[in-house]
Amino acid sequence: MYRIFGADLKKLTSLGVGGTIGTLTVAERPEEVEPSVVLGRGTNVLAPDGGLKRALLPRITGLKLTPDGLYAGAGEAIAAVAAFAAEAGLTGLEWAAGIPLSLIHI
Repeated sequence: MYRIFGADLKKLTSLGVGGTIGTLTVAERPEEVEPSVVLGRGTNVLAPDGGLKRALLPRITGLKLTPDGLYAGAGEAIAAVAAFAAEAGLTGLEWAAGIPLSLIHI
């Protein structure tokens, strides 16, 4: 985990809008996640011009297939999850293959 102070929201969103973030936490493991505004990959995030006090970028990666199901890290691109599922013979996520978003449920 690392923190960036005064990060520019315009550089973190696909729409290129928003002020600054007081503290941006970049989490790389599940135990590093803190309650905050979650930006994901910043796609279609309409960030306020006044900025945010704090935000979280989940960068937790990893895909795993178990008898209970498919597990993906928060921050994993949905296209990667869809491709992994298809390669494992799972169906139902094909619709997500070209969408530029990430998982954010932690």
